[in-house]
Amino acid sequence: MTQYSYYDVEQYSNVIGHRIMYSEYKTDGEDIDSFLNFKPAQFLDVDTTYGQITQLSTVQNILYFWQKHAFGKLSVNEKSLVKDQNSNDIMLGQSGILQRHDYLSTTYGMREQDFSNVAVDTMTMWVDFDNKSILCTAEAGVTNLGGVHGVQNIINERIAGYPKSIRDVQNNEVLFDCFVHNDKKQQLVFNYQVNAFTSIYDRDLVSYISFENKLFDL
Repeated sequence: MTQYSYYDVEQYSNVIGHRIMYSEYKTDGEDIDSFLNFKPAQFLDVDTTYGQITQLSTVQNILYFWQKHAFGKLSVNEKSLVKDQNSNDIMLGQSGILQRHDYLSTTYGMREQDFSNVAVDTMTMWVDFDNKSILCTAEAGVTNLGGVHGVQNIINERIAGYPKSIRDVQNNEVLFDCFVHNDKKQQLVFNYQVNAFTSIYDRDLVSYISFENKLFDL
């Protein structure tokens, strides 16, 4: 029987902030769930140049990761099928849990403890407070929405506090709650159906609840 030691994953991650650990595969009928087991060699390190990992999130089966000064995606069970000249299927890639990581940006990231990302259909959106930017994933990597849609000056002048990104499914909007103007809290609103910033709300959003595709603020 192979013996190996177990780590307290939360404590271990706090010590090595650029490391992502993964568990064993789970199969049906196990006495002890394998996804609770983390072997010492089951990890993937990202580039320490860009700081520690600040967030992980899955959107449309793609696992994204944020560091303080970078953003990328991780390969999870990555494989694809192609056909040869005889129309036989050939599998490319490996089905490993974490085989590699790819950076989509080494300019934009996410500040520690912000957790400002929100999933919208096939993309994810977030606030990079340090770079004063509202961002989204794109085919070429990352798009700075503030610069593209002409609201960067508002972001530069009014961004404050810890950002929250709130999706309003009913109105096809994302509210970026991290702005202050004349001592009042504001939310910059992006409508992802028309692909434009459409409003600035003056609400004091203490908390909010998403319920049956409707958003209730408290």
